[in-house]
Amino acid sequence: MVLGGSRRIMVIQGFLKIHLDYGRPQHEPWAGKVGCMGVRVGFARRRTLPRTALASYPGSGNTWLRYLIQSSSGLFTGSVYIDRELASKGFYGENEIPECGCTIAVKTHGYCLGGLPAERTKEMDKFFGRGLLLLRNPFDTLIAYRNYLSAGHLGVAGPAAFKGADWSRFVHGQMEVWRAYALDWITLGRSVLVVHYEYLLEDPQRELLRILQFLRLRVEKQRLQCVMANLDGAFRRVTPDKISYRISDPYTKELHEVVEEGMRDVDLALVKHGWPGLPVHLYSYHYERNTTTTPTKDTRDTNSVFKGPINAIISTNNVIMGTSSVAQGSANNVAKFIKNDIVRETKLPIKSLNSIVQDNSIIIEDTRTTVKAPLDTRNKKGKVGRNVYQKKIDKRWKAKGKKERKINGNKIKFEDQNGVKVLKLSPWMKSR
Repeated sequence: MVLGGSRRIMVIQGFLKIHLDYGRPQHEPWAGKVGCMGVRVGFARRRTLPRTALASYPGSGNTWLRYLIQSSSGLFTGSVYIDRELASKGFYGENEIPECGCTIAVKTHGYCLGGLPAERTKEMDKFFGRGLLLLRNPFDTLIAYRNYLSAGHLGVAGPAAFKGADWSRFVHGQMEVWRAYALDWITLGRSVLVVHYEYLLEDPQRELLRILQFLRLRVEKQRLQCVMANLDGAFRRVTPDKISYRISDPYTKELHEVVEEGMRDVDLALVKHGWPGLPVHLYSYHYERNTTTTPTKDTRDTNSVFKGPINAIISTNNVIMGTSSVAQGSANNVAKFIKNDIVRETKLPIKSLNSIVQDNSIIIEDTRTTVKAPLDTRNKKGKVGRNVYQKKIDKRWKAKGKKERKINGNKIKFEDQNGVKVLKLSPWMKSR
């Protein structure tokens, strides 16, 4: 991977020549399944494969990605840790040291599990800056890691684990670690492929082909077909639909701001170094709305969070402001910029509104059902302008198109449960 200005260029060096070690244990991931029997995973001979990290924050889906990689490549993945439970389920690379050169990728969480600040890049240097960086929606990542700490690989933590001061401290501390670890690999890695967990769920075949190309491995048609037919690995946490954090949002307004701020920093770094930004259109936000009471200012939707602009619905008589993202601050801070003369009553349909109000305080722009009111930033001459971060976000969202923005019908849907309107989870959040 070579950096040229702000563009990142993939350099293909040809396929690796694999020397399998037939004298060592092999694993058959789909034993007894028609069409996939006899397909095995094994070790390469020692010191014949380059060191490649499979780096992620805990709870990002590292184990599932390892299953997909070793099943589609036929080579075991390793780990800097020794997990006997994983080894018993076919991850035989758990028993190998990272320097063996016999595994195709090596799992690591770096300093996410502890370590000194001065040693932040020490482990990255062991892999010569080469690796796969797996990123997942931090709202779900923190919950998954909390489940692991409380109940292991397959367990689910109780409601008390997502409440109170201890949960708040956990989110504040771990979100900073999530942010720093991602930024280190994005900015300091020499040869890095960024993989998004949400894209793996959306189109696993496309992402696996990208990964195999990065690892310089040939694609075996039969293996790939078997992987697509058996996407679930041996370790898949089955979460009940009525678990506490699926019924109500465990993140307070303050915690939402903490998480969204970290997301913004990582998104900026990705764009700056030539990568697409975070796939926020596939992220799930666990918001609860009680229809028996007046809607609060914290009611959000997937499109309003983190995109930057504040969504506002214009009627003939008033303007109902939604909740802003971290990039702009709270709705209360924005409201003070709105003066009596700014918003005027209009009978025009929203579709025809190209610009209702423009002055030095606020700019209202047209969308199909909502009107975005982004905060203006002023340059040294005092002129109104759009902030650079927002321009990048707007440009990327415009390129995605309306169809991708509403992919798989992923709209805001509420279900009635005991008189309470609960946000319906996106399909990938449910048990696969």
